Amino acid sequence: MESVDRKAAVVLALVVVIIATAVYISFDGESHEKSNKDYLADSLNAMYKDGDQGYPARLLILGNADLDDDLGEDDLEIVKHIAGLEEYDYVANFMCDANYDGLIDSDDVELLERMIAKDADGQYSYNDVAYYVDCDFVVSKYHMDWPLHTSNILTQTLQMLMILDIDSIIALDDRCANSDVSRSPDNGTYWKEFAGALDYSDLGSTGSYRQISAEQYLQVAKEYGDGYLTAVMNSRYARNTAYLEKQLDNSTVQLIRIQSWERGAVCNGMLTLGYLFHKYDRAADWVEWHDSYYNAIMDKVAKLTEEERVAAVIAVLSDTDNVSMDTFDMLGITSGEYQSLKKMGVIDVTHEYLESIGAPATSWSVSVNKETLAEIYRLYHFDFFIGTFSGPYNVGPINSSRPTADVIYDQTKEYLDKYCGKDAVTLQTFGWIYATGPHELAYIAGLANTLYGWTEFDVKKIVNESLEWMGIYDEDGSRGEYFYNYGDIEDSLYWPRLTA
Repeated sequence: MESVDRKAAVVLALVVVIIATAVYISFDGESHEKSNKDYLADSLNAMYKDGDQGYPARLLILGNADLDDDLGEDDLEIVKHIAGLEEYDYVANFMCDANYDGLIDSDDVELLERMIAKDADGQYSYNDVAYYVDCDFVVSKYHMDWPLHTSNILTQTLQMLMILDIDSIIALDDRCANSDVSRSPDNGTYWKEFAGALDYSDLGSTGSYRQISAEQYLQVAKEYGDGYLTAVMNSRYARNTAYLEKQLDNSTVQLIRIQSWERGAVCNGMLTLGYLFHKYDRAADWVEWHDSYYNAIMDKVAKLTEEERVAAVIAVLSDTDNVSMDTFDMLGITSGEYQSLKKMGVIDVTHEYLESIGAPATSWSVSVNKETLAEIYRLYHFDFFIGTFSGPYNVGPINSSRPTADVIYDQTKEYLDKYCGKDAVTLQTFGWIYATGPHELAYIAGLANTLYGWTEFDVKKIVNESLEWMGIYDEDGSRGEYFYNYGDIEDSLYWPRLTA
């Protein structure tokens, strides 16, 4: 949580400038006066396009005026202050606009008083419409008072739901569904991560993440959710799914585009979902656990000297559809894997290369062939090559039809030796399912071990605790199939192994 000094600084730093109106041409060609919300949309869009720009807060609920991790009296104090001014800068202070009407006034004060109220058990009691900043830097609306029945998109959002409110899950996308549920061709064995805690026989299918159907969401809501569904989604740009909002408008299916892998901001997503789902305390406890390790690692990173920093790149070695890739997908700005690697204080060869070719700051990845990789090494040099593969649940031996992690490693090592020089580059591979989302500490602590030899960050302990949060931890093998501990997944999570 933020300190008192930080909260005071927020109040003192408030800029008192009113935004002038201007003629604004809308998408339909109509001209109208440009409003505060139009200016805000422009500003948030610029933040989205800025590769170095993070989200404005971790708790992204409008009303979080002091930008810390909760809603409380400090937020109310700031909103009252702004609402009492004759002039103010709306864009700079938009998080004060709790009801998102383009003004900061007494209505926001009244609403925020309700939003910060707690019941006798100390839980937030607000149960109405809330606004939040989604993973694409768009202000979105959520009905907290509607029945909570959820579905996922891909693995990370399902992991978040497992931690926050497993009982709310009524349907899965085909990435995480087994053959009893899935409606599309096999997507691998990702479902094995969840099968110990979910009863697949009771769940519906939202279909393939590759081609999302509003009709299928509506059908799932009708059959499994008494007409209601909250589909926890990723970026509207990931599969160009922005059409869904329009198609589902005025229905009782809600989309939440939450931070899960986007820009490595899973803590933002957890806190924001926690508030919206009436599970804030659970989310805050998870974030506290996450920060206890993450902050200690970042403290050490902050003390690195220039001589201690290492140069590194990161790329996808194999994915859901491709066992062996003829090209590498060099991961970029919006990927969590890149963002976490960047936070480790490395010399950022990825950024240098992507900037040199004019890649957009919003790139998730850029395809690089072996010859280009050799040229990148010649021009920039890198000490470490970090590779991801579809482990731990979609490679051998958990998925017997896929190669094991050591096979993927050996193939990549052969390429690096050929194109960069024999043993010139240290290769470390990670299962990407634990490189972003709620399991990201397995990756960050693994990087600390790999890049700098900081073995005090115990990957075995971290992985086991992360499994506990999801309810699928098995200390001694007594819980049966689809429950795991570090030893069960180590060889499909890290290669080479990070523990003796």
